[in-house]
Amino acid sequence: NSFAVSEEGYPDIGQVCRLYRELKGLKPINLAHELGMTDVAVRGMESKRTGLDSMALRRRLASLLAIPPALMGLDALHSDVSAWWIKEGFPPFIAGPDGYPNPGQVVKYYREQKKQQNSSWTQAGLGIALNISDVAVRCMENSNESLDSISRRRALVFILGISPTLLGLDSQHYIPEIKIDQLTQKSAALWHPQKVSISRFSTS
Repeated sequence: NSFAVSEEGYPDIGQVCRLYRELKGLKPINLAHELGMTDVAVRGMESKRTGLDSMALRRRLASLLAIPPALMGLDALHSDVSAWWIKEGFPPFIAGPDGYPNPGQVVKYYREQKKQQNSSWTQAGLGIALNISDVAVRCMENSNESLDSISRRRALVFILGISPTLLGLDSQHYIPEIKIDQLTQKSAALWHPQKVSISRFSTS
């Protein structure tokens, strides 16, 4: 099937959901019942991608409709492997309930790695880059707040140079506009948080 390509570089997720729902022989009302939402919400999801910035919802849809995770921008390689990140040489992050590292801990680790190179990468500095408060960054790092958002996770991958798979995102087809190795350069002028734009990660 030929899907439109979304601004995030993946097939239009609403079209993907509609096709796989139809392949399952389900009507919007049937899927709505499975998801605990209204059929109007399902139609909005398919036509306007409403609600599809949610990591949890994408995973639920991938499971219910047998959608290949990569079509949803999700990692497909590690969900059934215990503590795979340690085996792959990443730090020993605490495991989250989804079989991936605790995302707040991952974010904090990578921000602090950048802070060693450039002292401006405090919680307030990351807040500037994300256009949120330092309190919101603290809640994100300590309590995983706002990390169900796919666009937030993609922004963090881009800004902090995090391996996408650590945040449950597809890495096989992920092509950042700026190479990951550039994200680790020590140029304060280039990577000062005030100079990082995340407008391309915004969702409507």
